[in-house]
Amino acid sequence: MPDEMPEEFEAYRSRIIGALKPRNALSENIAEDIVSAHWEIHRLERWRSIMIRDRAKKYDEEHAGEDLSQDEIMAFAYRRAVVSVQYYEERIEVLHRRARRLFQDYRMWQPVEAKQ
Repeated sequence: MPDEMPEEFEAYRSRIIGALKPRNALSENIAEDIVSAHWEIHRLERWRSIMIRDRAKKYDEEHAGEDLSQDEIMAFAYRRAVVSVQYYEERIEVLHRRARRLFQDYRMWQPVEAKQ
């Protein structure tokens, strides 16, 4: 996304890899997949809130001068954004399932001494 900085991703990646402490090539690959899945989840969740705010602003501009409360504007904007957001929420759920499966694989492929 345009507002992302590579340093943020690297800091995030370092924290996750540091916490997982992969011990072999296979667990390193799975750990990288976990990082990738969780980064995309965060990205999509951030995008969802940006989309709702943008829709609220657009709706506010389209209905300037009408006697609508901020709550009404947000409700209308949210409804308009739901269709687009719904796709991304489904994608987030798929990524959550993938990340959980990857973490199970990661735990399975860690050497015995690393599990203790």
